Amino acid sequence: MKFVEVARRPQLQKEISWRSNTQTAVNARNLVALGGPQQRLVTEFGESFPDITYETRPDATLSQSSGYVIKNDDAAQLLCAVFNAMPWLAVKRLALFESENHAMIFNERITAAHVVLADQIKRAVEAGKDRVPAVYRKSWQLSRMVMVYLVGEVLRSDERLRALLESPGAHVSDVGELEDRLKLPVRIAAATLKQRSDQKERASAPDEFNVEFKRQDVLLDLRDKARDNFSLAATLDD
Repeated sequence: MKFVEVARRPQLQKEISWRSNTQTAVNARNLVALGGPQQRLVTEFGESFPDITYETRPDATLSQSSGYVIKNDDAAQLLCAVFNAMPWLAVKRLALFESENHAMIFNERITAAHVVLADQIKRAVEAGKDRVPAVYRKSWQLSRMVMVYLVGEVLRSDERLRALLESPGAHVSDVGELEDRLKLPVRIAAATLKQRSDQKERASAPDEFNVEFKRQDVLLDLRDKARDNFSLAATLDD
C-alpha cells in the first residue's frame, strides 16, 4: 500500500489515480522480444551487420543512434511478404508475433541476411514509388507491401534472381549490385499495378484496392500477372 497526501489538491489526486492504474499494454511483440529467434537475430546483426541495429521492442534511445535501425515488426511484415509469400497475412501487423505466425516467419532458416535483403527490397520499392499509380500511393503502406510481395515473386520466378532469396548472405554486402538487380523487378511490379489501374479505368469500375489488396485471390492473380510481365520483358530483351 501507499499513502499520498492530496489535501486541497484535486488535480494531483486525479493524476495519481490515473497514473497508478494505467500502464503500457504488453503485446505479443513484447513477449517474444527476449526469446530465442529474436535474440539470435540480434546477435547475428551485431556480428555480421554492426552498422544496423535490430530493434526487438520499442526503444526511444535508438532514434538517437547514428546507425540504421530495422524494427522487428517491420521485418516481420517484410519477411512474411517475401519469404512466406503471404502478403494477406503480412498486413496484419500485430498478429505476426502470435506464437504460430512468429514460429513460421522467424523460423530457423531465417538469418539477419534475410532481414537485410527484405529491407533492401522495401527500399528499392520506395525508390520506385513514382512508377506506382497515384491512386495506390494514397494508401502507400498497403500498396508498398503488395509491391514488396510482387518483387519477391518475380525474383522467385527467375533462376538467376532466385539466388538472392536462397542465399541472401552472398548478395546483401554489395548494395550497389543488389540495387541494380532489383530495378527491373520493381519496374515489373509497378507495371503490374498500372495494368490493374488502367483496366479498372477502362471498365469504369471502382477500384476498391484498400479491401482487395488484402484478399488472397486478388494477390495471387497479381502475382501471376507480374510473372507473365517479367517473362514478356525477358523475351523482348532476348
